[in-house]
Amino acid sequence: MSKPKKSKAPAPAIGKLAVGSAPKKRTKAQIAADDAAQADTGPKERNGYKLGMKPPEHVLLYWDKRDGSYWHRLNGAFIAMGKSDLSMQMKGLDLSDWFIFDGQREMDWPLWRAQMERMVDYAGPMAGHRVGVFTDGGQRSFLVTNEPHGIFTDETLLKIIKQNEDTQ
Repeated sequence: MSKPKKSKAPAPAIGKLAVGSAPKKRTKAQIAADDAAQADTGPKERNGYKLGMKPPEHVLLYWDKRDGSYWHRLNGAFIAMGKSDLSMQMKGLDLSDWFIFDGQREMDWPLWRAQMERMVDYAGPMAGHRVGVFTDGGQRSFLVTNEPHGIFTDETLLKIIKQNEDTQ
């Protein structure tokens, strides 16, 4: 009796390459062309200041000293965000990983600036205050993150003023 013949069927694919297959070899000319294309895609200089760029000062982030959270304004209110959420927001604003300002990547520069220049002692809702930053007499800074809708509209304020004038 003879042994059954083994199948010569190709091995099943695992990952990107089939078992037993090798990646295609590139020629020296292809490698040189790829290297040249990569070298021409970006500037050699990474310092944004030397390239005549300005850091992304338009991105307003605040950093809460109490818990280390970052606050970013979206749709009229400030939202607490972690670093991964902020990274997504910074990419959405077309900030780059490539350019460097003050030792920080362009994408990380707003977070660094928040920790250095926009620290607040309290971030959250506060009765009687509009959304934004204010300081008290003790030089503490507060970030009011949201406000009730309809209270601070011009029409409401005008009605209150008119009522006060009529009662006097």
